Amino acid sequence: MEESISICFILRNSDSNILVRWQRASIYLFPVLIAMKSRFLHKIVIFSIPLIVIFAIVLGQADGYTDPFYIRFTTPKQNNLILGTSRAAQGLQPDVFKDILDTDIYNYAFTVTHSPYGPTYLNSIKKKFSKKGENNIFIVTVDPWSISSISKKPNDYVNFIEVNLCLGNTPIVNVKPNYWYILNNLNGDFDKILNDDSSPTYLHENGWLEESVHMDAVSLNQRLDRNIDFYLKIISQNFIFHHCDLNI
Repeated sequence: MEESISICFILRNSDSNILVRWQRASIYLFPVLIAMKSRFLHKIVIFSIPLIVIFAIVLGQADGYTDPFYIRFTTPKQNNLILGTSRAAQGLQPDVFKDILDTDIYNYAFTVTHSPYGPTYLNSIKKKFSKKGENNIFIVTVDPWSISSISKKPNDYVNFIEVNLCLGNTPIVNVKPNYWYILNNLNGDFDKILNDDSSPTYLHENGWLEESVHMDAVSLNQRLDRNIDFYLKIISQNFIFHHCDLNI
C-alpha cells in the first residue's frame, strides 16, 4: 500500500533569500502496518499465556463434586466394569463387590439418558476397558429403559440423544484433567469447579455416585412421588424399545 504526501523544503541562501520548494514523496504503508500488527500480536500472546495457564489450572481443579460423571473420564482403564444406568451408578458399590470377589471393579454406569445400551455406550466401554488380564468381570444391569431410546426412529442410532452427550463427545476417557470433557459438557459453567462443595452428590474415584439426601418419611414420600411421576409421564411415554442394542 502506497501513500503520497507533499513535503515543503524551506531553504535560505547566503544572500538571505528564502526559497520554498514543494516535493511529493511516497510512503509505503504496508510494511509499517505489518510491523505494527506483529508487535500487537506479540503483546497479545504475552498477555494471553498467563491467562491460559490460570484457566487451565482452574479447570484442573474439577473433582467428584463438579458433576455426576466427570471422574469416570479421568481414571485409568479398567479390567472389570459395572454397566448400566443410574440405578447401577448409585446402587452398586464397587467396594462391596471387591470384598466379595476379591478384585477391583469399576462403576461405569450413567443414566437412562446417557447410557442406554447401544453403539455410543459400547464405544465408550471399549475405550475404558483395559483388555488386560483374564477372567474379566462385567456386571451388566438391565431395565426397560436401558434397552430403549428417545427417538421417533428407535433403530436409527445415529440420532440417539446420547450421541451428543458425554459418552459420545469425549474421545479420551482416562486422562486427568480431562479438558475434552470439561469444555464439551460443563456448558461454560466453570464456576461450579471452585464452588462445588455444596453439591448433594459426590462421584468417587471408583465410579460410585453417592447422593446425600434427607431420609425422613416426608422426604422419602416426596422423592417416591417425583420418581413415579417421572417414569410414568416422561420415560414411559418417550422411550421406545429398539433392536440395535442386541445386534452390536
